[in-house]
Amino acid sequence: YERYLMRARREAVSANKAHYKKWAEEVEGVGRAKVFPLWNGEGTVKVVITDGNFDVATDLLVNKVQEYIDPVPGEGEGQAPIGAIAAVESAKWKDVE
Repeated sequence: YERYLMRARREAVSANKAHYKKWAEEVEGVGRAKVFPLWNGEGTVKVVITDGNFDVATDLLVNKVQEYIDPVPGEGEGQAPIGAIAAVESAKWKDVE
C-alpha cells in the first residue's frame, strides 16, 4: 500500500528522480532508496540504499542494484538511459549524540 501511494503521488517517468528510486526498490532485498541527482556533476546520479530491514546494505545487494540500474556507466545497458552515470552505495550508520 505504501509503494502504491508513493507511485500515485509521484510518477516515475523519463529517468527522473522518482524513476531511479523505483528501479532501486524493485530489486529484491532493498528496503528504501534515496536519490541524489547531479551528485558528481552533470549526468550523474547517486542512489543510496538500505536492505529490507532498513539496515546497511551488503556489498552483494549494492552490486545487484548497480547491475540493474547501470551495469556499464553511461552505456544505457541497464535501466538508466544512455549518458547517465549512476552510482549505487549503501546507507551508513551515523551516531547521533
